[in-house]
Amino acid sequence: MMKAYVFIILNGCLLFTAACKKDNEEELQNIPDQLFGSWAYHEEETWPVQDVGFFYKFKMTDVLHGSYEFLWQEEYPVENNIVSPGAEKGSFVISNDRIMLTATDFGSQMEIGTGDLLDSISWYTEDDTEFQVFESMGSMLYRFDGDTLVLFDDFEGDGIPDYETPFIRENWTMPE
Repeated sequence: MMKAYVFIILNGCLLFTAACKKDNEEELQNIPDQLFGSWAYHEEETWPVQDVGFFYKFKMTDVLHGSYEFLWQEEYPVENNIVSPGAEKGSFVISNDRIMLTATDFGSQMEIGTGDLLDSISWYTEDDTEFQVFESMGSMLYRFDGDTLVLFDDFEGDGIPDYETPFIRENWTMPE
């Protein structure tokens, strides 16, 4: 009799676990092929910054998972300098029509605490205390308008995007 109860309880646990796993897998969506590649958004600025660029690169790991790189650059023509105040690397999935980012590395060409310009980007992982200084986008809604990737969000939940950022295809590489 006791074996029957244990058997029933174990089967119930297995069914519950399988149902939960299935629910979690159903939340993930296949990553559209159109997303993979390099994307850029340029914003013209005023003196002393000539151009601000935001860049994403999405790569496929499998149909449900990918890796990404993000870079924020500012161009200062007077000093003939291009500065990278922020950079990020990590993995991503698509869930509920959102790109869900999980950062594994943050970087900056600005010294944490002083803001001094460094020769290259300094990278930080979860093991570094500086990692806590940075904040990832976490997730964002997306859509394609032809060859343009539009990233946006609706924080108010009213169906009206609070911001929209159109990214175009542009090859770039993460600076050393």
